[in-house]
Amino acid sequence: GMRCRSAVSYGTSPRDTLTFSSLEGDRICLALQRELVSLAGHVVERQEFVAPFPPGEDPMTFLAAAGVLLLLGAKPEENCPFVRGIL
Repeated sequence: GMRCRSAVSYGTSPRDTLTFSSLEGDRICLALQRELVSLAGHVVERQEFVAPFPPGEDPMTFLAAAGVLLLLGAKPEENCPFVRGIL
């Protein structure tokens, strides 16, 4: 089977690591439902953060990109640099 050091599940299920709790117009509220460990070994704690959301984009693509950025060590509290890298 496939082996990996870190993974992030994303979607709308309560079991997913990363989901969105609301999507209103040009804002999305992402919810990290459990802590994750970045590829560099840093722990990212459970949290919610609001990000600009481009109208017409697919929220699942946005979640996938956000998950990749979290694994790579992007910090959601530094909202602008984090979001610019998503789409």
